[in-house]
Amino acid sequence: ASSMIGYTYFLAWSVSFYPQVATNQRRRSTAGLSTDFTVVNHLGYVCYSAYTVALYWSDGVHTAYRDHHGPDAEISVQSNDVAFALHALVLSFVWILQIFIYGGFESQPLSQPMRFAIAGIIIACVGGAALVAVGFAGLSWLDYLYALSFVKVLITVTKYVPQVLLNAKRKSTVGWSIWNVTLDVMGGLLSMLQLLLDAADMGDWSSVTGNLAKFGLSFVTIFFDGIFLLQHYVLYKHDEEKSVDVLALNGNKK
Repeated sequence: ASSMIGYTYFLAWSVSFYPQVATNQRRRSTAGLSTDFTVVNHLGYVCYSAYTVALYWSDGVHTAYRDHHGPDAEISVQSNDVAFALHALVLSFVWILQIFIYGGFESQPLSQPMRFAIAGIIIACVGGAALVAVGFAGLSWLDYLYALSFVKVLITVTKYVPQVLLNAKRKSTVGWSIWNVTLDVMGGLLSMLQLLLDAADMGDWSSVTGNLAKFGLSFVTIFFDGIFLLQHYVLYKHDEEKSVDVLALNGNKK
């Protein structure tokens, strides 16, 4: 049952990237898609991919995990978690390429705060790896992976804010695919369900706290997707044929 739920949420979350790709391609524009959100979203998946791949495949990390949580502790990272993370890493980069191709970085460049935030995250991640490599303060690679998971959760908590604000500024969700949001919230609900069912099946609720990245990712995703659904269907209901040029102009005003 867990595996079936896992691959269903993997399918929902993975497919959720494609409607935005199709929307950008159809409109030959990324107006309505926040560049701040897109770039920091990709950075988050870099961290999450490293976290899931190491927890799933690294024997050294497995040993450290059991030393920390007990000899009978089971790692709740599943193969579908790894598959999703790597797929998301690739597709989120495709969004960045589309923004570049359609001139989105010229019309809507990264904000100054986001540039500082991205630089800070990269410096912290590289610096953290260096500290672990030299054995600073007894830090282990498991500690580093947990730090990466917290970075991913932190990014997830904040990454949607630029898109929420952009929608509010334009008073429209044109250019931000609602199918992306619908599939995303479905994936979040199923991901949360799988994690809780796995913990109940193993009789080990520490597997939830041992996989905070998955738990946090699911919870925050559900929360912000609820806001996007509210914006699309209630606050900014619109005719989809409304002039995209006008919306793009309004969204790009400084």
